Order: sequence, then C-alpha cells, then structure tokens
Amino acid sequence: MKNAVLDGGWAIKRSLVKEAWNLSGGSAGARTIATIVTTQYGVKMSCYIASNLMKEIEITSCQHVKHRYKHGAKEHVTIPNLLNRQFAVTVPNQVWCGDVTYIWTGKWWAYC
Repeated sequence: MKNAVLDGGWAIKRSLVKEAWNLSGGSAGARTIATIVTTQYGVKMSCYIASNLMKEIEITSCQHVKHRYKHGAKEHVTIPNLLNRQFAVTVPNQVWCGDVTYIWTGKWWAYC
C-alpha cells in the first residue's frame, strides 16, 4: 500500500489474506479472499484491498488444469486394434484388458 500507515490492522489483514489463500489451496483470487475474510473472520475487506495485499505478499491465484483424455484417432502402426471397441465377450479368457490410473502428485501426473 503506497500511502497506508503500516499499523497492526494491515498486518492482521495481511495474515488473514495469506491464511484464506492457504485454505483455498492457492486457488482463491481477490474476490474469493475478500469474501472469505469478511464472512469467516468478520473483518470487512474489499476486492481492491485484497488484491493489493495479495500483490504485497506476492501471492497469485493458480487454477489447476483438468486432465483431458486424448482419444486415439488413428490405429497404431505396429499394434493393430483387434478389439475395435467390441468389449462384450461370450467366452472367458477371450479378451483381456487393463486400466491406467492417473494420479495428480502436485507437480505432474503419475500413471499407474
């Protein structure tokens, strides 16, 4: 804050902004943080003040991108598609299949 006097009130608001941001997992923006601080902590805060405090303590909103499944358009050259999505089988051990699980580790996707 350029012309603001740094008293205990600003320090408290700064810590509440940081706490609200941590509770959201780093995804809350200025509007959400202002709402959280006002409703949960009882300290009135506008989006403008929340935005300035976020800039001051160098935090930003970060939205995680949802993992999208890529549909295979073409058949692999060396591995033919023998099933051709016909998963209904009548005889045991006629068709075997597996599954790949995607787990978000916080930095990248792990495939199990």
